[in-house]
Amino acid sequence: MRGLLSKVAVVTGGAQGLGEAIAHRLSEEGVTVWLLDRDEDGKDTAARIQNHTEHQVYFAQIDITDEAQVQAVFAKIQEQSGGLDILVNNAAVFVFKGVEATSEDWKQIVDVNVIGTSLVTKHALPLLNKNNHGSIVNLSSISGGSRWPFRYRFCLLIFLNTDDFETAAFISRSQIKMEA
Repeated sequence: MRGLLSKVAVVTGGAQGLGEAIAHRLSEEGVTVWLLDRDEDGKDTAARIQNHTEHQVYFAQIDITDEAQVQAVFAKIQEQSGGLDILVNNAAVFVFKGVEATSEDWKQIVDVNVIGTSLVTKHALPLLNKNNHGSIVNLSSISGGSRWPFRYRFCLLIFLNTDDFETAAFISRSQIKMEA
């Protein structure tokens, strides 16, 4: 990965799994990484990555469905890091209950996978626009394009989250790249 030294990245859902791996790789390339996760174990993950790569890794425990928390963390990122170059929307909730899914399951999926991702992107854009460049990477699953029996809720939300045409149209007026 060329040209990443001294960049600033945010990785949502960064406490474990794919988010942790992405954060680790970015840090190896000299990127200052902000891990955002609701799981307090993200603090240990950030310390572990920083110890291994010797580059700055911050952690913010945050519920991305709470706009006040999202706004506050991006103000902190601006204050401490001076801007943002890369946003990786990785946080997601998966509920594999099929037709047994409850309205609370449905609400949790929508809140995190759609609303949370939208709020993070909304509050990251001013920092990305300040530098007049940057990248937004929206991770999803191959499930978004598949037709799993009884998984229609999950597949629909993955599809909706990765085909955000209005955000793409807004971003197209800047030098920010958005990938899904």
